[in-house]
Amino acid sequence: DGEYRDLLTGLSSAAFNWTTWWDDTEKVDLAIFVNGTPNLYAWNGAIAEIASVTANTITKTGTSTWAESRFFTAGNKTIVINGTEYTYTGGESTTTLTGVTTDPSAGGVVAGDIAIQKVITTANQPGSGVNNDIISCIKNQIYVADSEQRLVYISTVLDYKDFTTQETPREPGDSEILTLDATPNAFIQQEDTMYISAGTDQWYSVMFNTSDDLLNETLAVDRLKTGPFQAAVGQASVEKVKNDIMFVTKEPSIDTLGRITNVEKPQSVPLSDEIQDLIDTLDTTIPPVVKYFKRNVYISYPSSSIVLVYDVAKGFWQPPWVMGIRAFSIYNGDLYGHSSRVAETYKMLDGYNDNGGAYECIAAFSYRNYGKRGVQKEFDEYYVEGYIASNTTLNLDQEFEYQGFESVVSKQIAGTDTEYLFYSPTDISLGVNPLGEEPLGDSIATADDLRKFRTIFTGRSVDFYEYRPVYSSNQADARWEILAEGPNTRYSKADSIHIKQ
Repeated sequence: DGEYRDLLTGLSSAAFNWTTWWDDTEKVDLAIFVNGTPNLYAWNGAIAEIASVTANTITKTGTSTWAESRFFTAGNKTIVINGTEYTYTGGESTTTLTGVTTDPSAGGVVAGDIAIQKVITTANQPGSGVNNDIISCIKNQIYVADSEQRLVYISTVLDYKDFTTQETPREPGDSEILTLDATPNAFIQQEDTMYISAGTDQWYSVMFNTSDDLLNETLAVDRLKTGPFQAAVGQASVEKVKNDIMFVTKEPSIDTLGRITNVEKPQSVPLSDEIQDLIDTLDTTIPPVVKYFKRNVYISYPSSSIVLVYDVAKGFWQPPWVMGIRAFSIYNGDLYGHSSRVAETYKMLDGYNDNGGAYECIAAFSYRNYGKRGVQKEFDEYYVEGYIASNTTLNLDQEFEYQGFESVVSKQIAGTDTEYLFYSPTDISLGVNPLGEEPLGDSIATADDLRKFRTIFTGRSVDFYEYRPVYSSNQADARWEILAEGPNTRYSKADSIHIKQ
């Protein structure tokens, strides 16, 4: 469980993009973020619980010092408690801040309250009239751009707010301004190169080259070969995936950008051709969000409440999820999804609890005609093998002809039907285990112990040209997997004269 705390209020836009930058003075990395305004925001992530206060001191809980908890020692020495700002002058190397104003004891600060380092707001940087929409960082230089201007601003290495310092000749770490052929919409760094997506079609590679004596630096900006609508949809729609960059294009499609053997410059490769019919139906009004996590890429379309899952290790697309996710985060080795609909965050890939809700799950296979589209087929037995949880009823709808025009035959597989289940049930009868250790009943199914099933459905054959099986369930916490399935198909004796002219 967690809770939300306000870092900033009264914002004109909450559409943030962010990056990290190393503050060599404070010896901490800062989150530098933008939201389409002329401001640059910076936060060090410092948060602490209050143990006690006096008129001019604040003591935190625990043994770590304020500095060890990431609070500033040389920068903006202001903390926020319950919406009120307090400045301090010393004590960062201890658990007690000193020289605190205003009086925290008069302000009602008590033990258990939370102190947060104030977010630093810098107005009109990198320049007046620039609304900062996208941001990234490479080699400790911040890249910032207004999505309605063609300029890209690059900061100095030592100050994320300095976009003007430049020696002649140019020295390593100086600032820079780029002018593109279209307005930028995404940054992403890979190796020693910053890649910039711009307009509807364009991609650029930007790299600084240092002289042999390490005293001077030149900038190389190359426009890559691309096709129409091959630019990224937005900043959230690009992600590093091992050796490549994966992104959602304005076509729309899902492509990768990376090196190909024996080709000098990075090349774009389509990845979504086999699911293009689905992608063409998805709404990109809110830019899709791409996140790589443990050999899978998760691509959320918030406007359509769909999450696509690409298995990088196996090289294929998993079934899509119906979820409204506005952003993904990785925290302490776990993946979290932030809802696009309500103020909720979900820990992903964590067990099989549906929070009490019943979710419809569908596996609809393609139509099958067995190689001869104009000849009728038939079958009277249908084999299905897989895994199923005891609380699940799996439906099988066999659609004969397109969308079940000829007929739909429905079957069911119950997770409690022992006739076709193969498993070793845990005996939880009364007296076998100590009271309270297991629930009372005949058997128990655990999250990691699905029941294996095999069954053959029999019935009157139906003449068909094509058919498809559709598996589905609609219960809370339902679980099932299909390992193998298919009929004893043979050509029908029925004549196909009814489709002849």
